[in-house]
This record gives sequence, C-alpha cells and structure tokens, in this order.
Amino acid sequence: MKNSIGICSAVLLMALPFFTGCTRPEIEFHDETNEIINRHQTFSDRENIQYLADMEEFRENVIIDIEANNKCISELKKGFSEKEKSVRLEKMELLDQLERQNNNMRFRMNDYTGDGIASWNSFKAEFSSDMKTLSNSLNILKSSNLLK
Repeated sequence: MKNSIGICSAVLLMALPFFTGCTRPEIEFHDETNEIINRHQTFSDRENIQYLADMEEFRENVIIDIEANNKCISELKKGFSEKEKSVRLEKMELLDQLERQNNNMRFRMNDYTGDGIASWNSFKAEFSSDMKTLSNSLNILKSSNLLK
C-alpha cells in the first residue's frame, strides 16, 4: 500500500509539469495566430486604401476624358452644320451614336460599385479599352478630310 501511494505520488509529480507546460504553448500559439491575423488585417487595410485611391484617381481621369470627348463632339457638330446636307446627315448620325456611347461611359463609371480588387482591375481594363476606342473614333472623325 505504501508502495502504491509512493508510485502515485511520483507519477503525479512527474505529470504535473507536463500538464502545466501544455497550456503555455497553447497561449503562445493563440498570440502568434492573433499576430498573423493583425498583420493580414493591416495588409488588407493598406490594400483596400490603395484600391480606393486607385478607383478615385481613375474616376477623376475618366471625367476629364469624357469632358474632352464632349468638347470634341460639340466642335464636330459645329463643323458638320456647315457641310452639305448629305454629308451632314451621314456624319451627324455617326456623331450622335458616339455621343450616346460617351454618355453611356459616364453612366457606367458612375454606376460602378466596388466589388473587390479583382473585379475592379477587370472593370478598369475593359472600361479603359472602350474609352480608348471611343476617343480614337472621335479623333478619326475629327481628322477626316470631310471637315476640311
């Protein structure tokens, strides 16, 4: 009986540091996890700030481009009003189509709601391509020999 009490006491004394030591790494793991989450959150916050700043800068540039297109359209309309009727009707129809497209571009930009960085990058690339095509069409129309 004395031996069994002695053995139990020895086992408990040996197991006590093991059990108390197991809780310590768990706390350290929890602290490390929180640190990783905080670093990720900080990175995510920086990424979101950059994304929102990029979106705002792009919107401002689009507004400038749309206003430049509107000015070009006004100049073209003024130039077409002096041309003979058959040329004027043909070119005015094309110009009206480009004006509608320019207005649609404004609405597309104004209606865009941020859906994340990947979605923004896709929208931005597609929108930039469409805007470039529109601007090129206006420039070709403006530089055509029909205006001279």
